[in-house]
Amino acid sequence: EKCAIACHSSGKAGGFLTDGDSGWHRGPIARLAKHSFALHEELAKEFGAERIGHRRVRCVGRGEGAVSPPEWLGRGFRNDMGDQSGLAQVSPKKLMDALAQAVASAGGEVVIGKAVGVEMEGDKVVAVKLQQGGQEVRLPCAALILGMGAWAKDAAAWFPGSTMPKDTVADRYTSVIWDDTEVGKAATMVFVSARHHVEIYPRADECYANGCPTQCELPDDPMDIVPPDDEVENVKAETIDAVARLKDAPVLRTTACFLAGSDDGRPVVGNIPKVKNGVVACGGGCWGILNGPAMGQAA
Repeated sequence: EKCAIACHSSGKAGGFLTDGDSGWHRGPIARLAKHSFALHEELAKEFGAERIGHRRVRCVGRGEGAVSPPEWLGRGFRNDMGDQSGLAQVSPKKLMDALAQAVASAGGEVVIGKAVGVEMEGDKVVAVKLQQGGQEVRLPCAALILGMGAWAKDAAAWFPGSTMPKDTVADRYTSVIWDDTEVGKAATMVFVSARHHVEIYPRADECYANGCPTQCELPDDPMDIVPPDDEVENVKAETIDAVARLKDAPVLRTTACFLAGSDDGRPVVGNIPKVKNGVVACGGGCWGILNGPAMGQAA
């Protein structure tokens, strides 16, 4: 990890999960989503659903329909966008912490440092070069899996002549998290469908909302990614317009993170060209948390 476990989108994303058969996906991505949705269910059984914030949910949107919205939700949200048969959620940071603890229990180690290159012997990677505390450290390896998210573009220079993805930075999103547990009891996700594209993902222990997709430069350090004040206020305003009770709820934190993109907007999973023991997995986009388990398994 570059600076801490789940220091970027893997710890700051919404964690909305949709089955491949739920109508949210099409083509090959639907098969990927279906398999990964099932893997999330397995992880919930292994770690404990409550521990990682996993549960089945429903989703409603602005518009007419037959849905009976929760009493805390404003008028105009009756559009049925899916029920518990094909929708779920997970708390990304809790899931990452559980995975890291599982790695440690199995004798592994999460190394903190910035990957800056690789050492090759012929067509094989034999070590990863890390920057730690201003020094370069050599980390030997038998195989390499690149899962660098939005920063995957940096690795293109490590493999001259290969067709590594170079356009891996998508929009930045701002999120606001309130100290409210009442909203989460209904297990209902809300798509506000307003100017700033706010989506509300109530959890059992807090209420999360994000929005304000913005194209901007990706900082080198994830800790330098902070939400602009105006975007925070816009997310707050659209969320409170839909869920008035949050107006008086304390804000626990505000965050921002970038979606991991790709040259064609689809996930990238496969062998690094011209490298015998290297694999890349990136470009998950807004479904990065959903498809992460299947992309990792494929890699």
